[in-house]
Amino acid sequence: MSLAHFKTIGVRIAIYVPLIAWAALVLMPLLFLYNNSLKTSEQVFLSPWSLPTELQWTNFAQLFDGGGDATSFATYLENSFIVTIASLVAVGVIASMAAYALARFPFPGARFVQVLFILALAMPITALLIPIYSLMNGLQLLSSYVGIVAVYTGLWMPFSILLLRAYYDSMPRELEDAARVDGCSDIGVFIRIVLPISKGGLASVTIVNAVGIWSELLFAFILLSDPNMQTINVGLLAFKTQYQVQWNLLFAAMALSVTPLLLLYALFQRQITKGMTLGAFR
Repeated sequence: MSLAHFKTIGVRIAIYVPLIAWAALVLMPLLFLYNNSLKTSEQVFLSPWSLPTELQWTNFAQLFDGGGDATSFATYLENSFIVTIASLVAVGVIASMAAYALARFPFPGARFVQVLFILALAMPITALLIPIYSLMNGLQLLSSYVGIVAVYTGLWMPFSILLLRAYYDSMPRELEDAARVDGCSDIGVFIRIVLPISKGGLASVTIVNAVGIWSELLFAFILLSDPNMQTINVGLLAFKTQYQVQWNLLFAAMALSVTPLLLLYALFQRQITKGMTLGAFR
């Protein structure tokens, strides 16, 4: 074997060994989570790192029977899906139109508007908590789908607009100009031409937003006091009381909570990566 071959092997080892170690470090919490979701509460407390002596599939059944709370875990799961899907639709519709307007129709103050969106991303989210709570309380939208969806739509709007604007800026304008020559209006161009060819950008933004909205806890905890309206992350708190923690149900609930996100990332990891780098190179 030549010296160059040994160098190639050494480079590969130097690259893959840290990557394998990092992958193992990332997977460890997931293995710990799923392992403890199949134990009894006593086994989790006494030996959290050991394998279960007997798989406790009944933990998941107890969740949907209201094991940790009077509210069934299915209710939390249903609320999360409703809130996430409704928020994604609202963000997608509004952000796509706003981003296209910023990218294609220059107007006085357009750059200032873009700066406002950047400043909105830089603002600490906790600074918005009291004003948003006061607004929702005044509008009587606490513990309602409309209220929490409106909040999520506003919170994820600046991020979505900036990413989609960068995507639209990178799109060639020839097809749009040709459609206008054929008599298509601006709205028609957006619906018939722009949206079909921007599915990749919309998918990227939607997936990134889905992860963030599904995982959000702070505003859901503050704005959704009614147990029948709470999302899955708030529902996890039902398994911890002042004097007792139902460890087996808590781990089973967390496993169900994180599984949709893992499946989403596994299926659309390319779109997620693309979404995080939209507009990086123009």
